[in-house]
Formats: sequence, C-alpha cells, structure tokens
Amino acid sequence: MKIFLTAFSLVALAELGDKTQILVLSLASRHRLAPVLAGSMSAMLILVVIAVTVGDLFYHLMPPRLIQWGVGLLFLGFGVWTFLQKDDGEEEKIHNEKSPYWVAFFSFFFAELGDKTQLTTMLLAAQSANPLFVGLGSAAGLGLVILLGGVLGRQLNRLFSPRLIRRVGGAVFVIFGLISLWGLF
Repeated sequence: MKIFLTAFSLVALAELGDKTQILVLSLASRHRLAPVLAGSMSAMLILVVIAVTVGDLFYHLMPPRLIQWGVGLLFLGFGVWTFLQKDDGEEEKIHNEKSPYWVAFFSFFFAELGDKTQLTTMLLAAQSANPLFVGLGSAAGLGLVILLGGVLGRQLNRLFSPRLIRRVGGAVFVIFGLISLWGLF
C-alpha cells in the first residue's frame, strides 16, 4: 500500500496544473466531456503500462532530447492549429464523438510520452518489488488530475465564449511548446 500511495501522490502532485491537465481542460471546454475523458484515460492507461513494463529501457531507446523536441513541436503545432480554427461549424465538431476521443487520445499520449510522471513511474517500478501497485498508484493519480481538468473545462465553457477559451488555450500551448524547446538550448 505504501508504494501505491507514493506513486499516487508523486504523480498527482506533479500533474496538477501541468500541460496535460491544461490539455484536458482545453479539450473539455470545447467538446463533450465523455469522449475527452475516455480518450485521455485510454492514453494514460497505455502510458502507465508502458512505464511499468518497460522501466528504464525506454531511456535507452529514445533520447530525452528527442522527446523534448517532439513535445515542444507538438505543443507549438497544437497552439497554431487552435488559433487557425474557424468559428464556422464549431458546433458540429463539438458533437462529433469520435474526433474528440482521438484528439484527446493522441494529444495526451504524445504530451505524456517521456514526461516527468511517466519517468517517475518507470523509476518507481524499476525500484519496487510490486510494479503493479506502482502502476495502479500512477494511474489513479493521473486519473484524478484528468477528471479535475475535464470538469473544470466544462465549467469554463459555461462561463466564457468558445472563441476566448480557444485563443487562451492556443496561447498556453504555444507557451508550453516554446518552454519545452527553450530547454534544449
């Protein structure tokens, strides 16, 4: 139980206010909550399984600088894409249940791939005699943060116009992309 609580606490605290929570918040403010949560949770579960089973082997297969480049470019691209979206047909996109699931899935997957919480999960699993409890604790911590981001995103949609939320979300992703790329230099 101690390793479960350790993994849960480390991952949940590390992700509060992090880019992936903001990603879920942003997506949930524009799309139906269920597919956003389902896509994010699916990606999270796969990432936790990868982290627990692969452990530190992942470090050897993918250099951290390459991951940082990918994350930085992904967020810049997501930010630009968000800014360039047209207001026409936005309602149609919001009610399309397949698109928000896959957008959430792939965005979350690539944003978390090699992130500090995945690396934390890998390290804890490599050091623990109970990697299952590490995985369960990490999944519970990330799941809580995803749920909080989704619920907050739905509330924002009620308070502010979708265009304003999209602009602010785009700016946040551009900033995270620039910060990620800045760390390379």
